[in-house]
Amino acid sequence: IVADDDPTVTYSASNYCPTGTTTPVILTPGGTFTVSPAGLDVDPATGTIDLTTGAIGTTYTITYNTPAGPCTSTGTTTVTIDPLDDAGFGYSASSYCPTGTMAPAFITEPGGTFTIAPPTMGINPATGVVNLATGDVGTTYTITYTTAAGPCSNSSTETITIDPLDDPAFAYTGTAFCNYGTAAIATLATPGGTFSVSPATLSVNPATGLIDLTTGIPGSFYTITYTTPAGLCSDNSSIVIEILPLTDATFTYDKDAYCAVGTVNPNYILNPGGSFTADPGLSINATTGAINLALSTPGGPYTVSYTSPGCPETKTFLLTVYPLPTPSVTIPEVVCLEGDAVLIIGDPAGGTFSGTGVTGDEFDPALAAESGLFTATYTYTDANGCTNSATGTIEVIQNIVDAGTDKIIAEYTTTVLTATGGSTFLWEPPAGLSCTDCPSPVFDSLLSNTYTVTSWDEYGCVAYDDVYVNVVPVFLPEIFIPNTFTPNGDNINDFLFAFGTDLVSILSMQVYDRWGELLFTTTNLPTTDQSSGWDGTYNGNPVNQGVYVYMIEVELQEGVRQQLQGNITLVR
Repeated sequence: IVADDDPTVTYSASNYCPTGTTTPVILTPGGTFTVSPAGLDVDPATGTIDLTTGAIGTTYTITYNTPAGPCTSTGTTTVTIDPLDDAGFGYSASSYCPTGTMAPAFITEPGGTFTIAPPTMGINPATGVVNLATGDVGTTYTITYTTAAGPCSNSSTETITIDPLDDPAFAYTGTAFCNYGTAAIATLATPGGTFSVSPATLSVNPATGLIDLTTGIPGSFYTITYTTPAGLCSDNSSIVIEILPLTDATFTYDKDAYCAVGTVNPNYILNPGGSFTADPGLSINATTGAINLALSTPGGPYTVSYTSPGCPETKTFLLTVYPLPTPSVTIPEVVCLEGDAVLIIGDPAGGTFSGTGVTGDEFDPALAAESGLFTATYTYTDANGCTNSATGTIEVIQNIVDAGTDKIIAEYTTTVLTATGGSTFLWEPPAGLSCTDCPSPVFDSLLSNTYTVTSWDEYGCVAYDDVYVNVVPVFLPEIFIPNTFTPNGDNINDFLFAFGTDLVSILSMQVYDRWGELLFTTTNLPTTDQSSGWDGTYNGNPVNQGVYVYMIEVELQEGVRQQLQGNITLVR
């Protein structure tokens, strides 16, 4: 008797997760396997179960029939398909800003581990807490959760994207402002947020960022912070501004009143580089503050304003422009050169006179010393210390009279004397003249005489001149001048000389060579001394033999003068 086949079939467990395969241990190989209920894939020859085909929660009966034969038998076992662990987890959102941390909102079966890819963002492997600040903006991270190790361990994934923070950038037109007016936002990247300031003494509109600069303390620095609208990615940024002090506009002129002449500049400007203005009527340079007093209208006080550079401040200075006095001068139009000094009158009184010919308050033509136009200046200073001048012109007249050249006439003849220059005449002495108050009297006398004519012009200026009338007796004077002389030292005809019984004196003698060069000249030669004539030398040296020209003036008896001219031959 043979025992029945042993149909025992054994799997490694009675419960399996729906993953992988499992193969039984059998004692009597060669049989066949079946499963109930259907749906689980069991290899009929080996009994290997494809666990993935089982329905979760279903218990399957596996039947093993030993090979066909007289002692075949059947054995069974059960396999239950258990579910996989639930690896479900999740975060509160799929996108986050790169600030702070974030823990999972839920984990279905805690106790597993977390991993992240790419690994650039930090994550706690036990809790799943993500360090968002370490994430890269714009990157999507995959987070995997794997349940605790066991037969049905499972995993699942979630993604998180790191979004950028709001751009909190903002700016004003500058970082330093004067202590007046307002300053508005020039650029704002993300509108809708709020502004704050520290310290709080500066007034800043929390919605617009408009700064009331008048509330700032000059010399102080303020930090203005802008926070973008509330949200996951809200951010903030700060800038520092300075409230500048006003630039002191102190300035002065050296006086508060000036005469209307020349220009005046400020004598002190604490902070140069600003600009000047003034009331109408005052001529001022806007850059330098120089006042052209001569072009300004006298009056005032005028307000001069100076606006400093930088953070401008304006200060003022009161200035008066005094008018110049308007003196006048009275002086005669003409005065004779030989006349007395004349009075100059200045109005108002109290000034001083100056000019050529001026002494004190008089014009003295003797000091002018010549005819012509002369200017007398009257300078007057008024009670304000303002000085001005006036001028008057006086003409110095010099009357000149000419009685003509001296005359030589034969006795028993007449001649006309003529005076030119002036308008009224007086001839003296009157003897021998046809008139004494006419410009051209007729001379009729046997006596030689000198006449003086006095002339007055239309202004009463007087002039004098003399004329000599030489009356020559009617006779033939005998004057002899040799035409040859021999200056050889033999005391015979050694000198050029004039001889004659009527000769009184030789008034002058000149000798010239043929080219007109003066070789010898002398005056007042005695008629008895021939050696006072020309000895035929020039500068102490004998001249060459030849022909020379002489001019000799002689005085004859009765005062008659005669001019002699001729040639003489010098023989050696």
